[in-house]
Amino acid sequence: MNGYHGRTLSSSTKRAEVSTNSNYDFVVASYNDIADTDAIVSKVRPGSLAAILVEPMRGAGGCVPGTSTFLDHLRSLATSHGAVLIFDEVMTSRLNYGGLQAAFGIKPDITTVGKYLGGGMSFGAFGGRREILEMFDPRTGKATHAGTFNNNIFTMAAGVAGAAILNREILDQLNSLGDNLREKIALAIETCIPRQEGVEPKMFVQGVGSILAVHFGGRHYEILKALFYHHMLDRGIFIAARGFIALSIETKAHHVELFLRALAEYVDNCQISWCKTREWIIFRRRQCSFGSYQCF
Repeated sequence: MNGYHGRTLSSSTKRAEVSTNSNYDFVVASYNDIADTDAIVSKVRPGSLAAILVEPMRGAGGCVPGTSTFLDHLRSLATSHGAVLIFDEVMTSRLNYGGLQAAFGIKPDITTVGKYLGGGMSFGAFGGRREILEMFDPRTGKATHAGTFNNNIFTMAAGVAGAAILNREILDQLNSLGDNLREKIALAIETCIPRQEGVEPKMFVQGVGSILAVHFGGRHYEILKALFYHHMLDRGIFIAARGFIALSIETKAHHVELFLRALAEYVDNCQISWCKTREWIIFRRRQCSFGSYQCF
């Protein structure tokens, strides 16, 4: 991992080789997998585990929510090893007025936030336990925190203005709307594309509150995902090409209904069939660039 403008080049090291990466080792465990996490941590040299970094819901990783059992275990694991538990809430802090950590009732040692909290401007911040943050007090000389946008008054003013609008009530309404959308998407998929026992679902949705993602499975998942993206775009709905969807405070109930009608049309037009030896997709669209039928 390279730090801000290559500052890790000046970090101390006992290694003979020269590297542009931080002089720290990282291990990666499976998300929501306590057994795998414990197995990996057990192999770490005693006293060397410095921190555990996790998103309480994987954002760009598909909107996979962390389970309360898993996140609680990470809290206990960090405490028992004297490590710092870091929650990356850059995306998930919008999912509860106190972030997902408040929803789970878990208190990390450090939290990172960003994005919308800057009122649309470039923004990032971190906070945590007093004894940790006191090291960044310039009067102590223990640690420094440089940044291109540090002390950016414009961003701070925009963030303050945004915070005056985004109160608890509005945030609760937004996330309730997102939960409603996700539940109705799941129902539409289940109704139109029945799951077969032992077969990977061809389409499903995951997420929490105002952040969610529509996923596709099977051999042709990339085709299905691309068709969905372009279908929604053709209906005037822009989502990320990977199926990621984020609601804003301007999203209203009639927007949700518009989305659900477009989704129902996609599911109805996309027929997914199986047999023992082959799988095929037929996508029929009226008056669109794909033609009357698109077969794969």
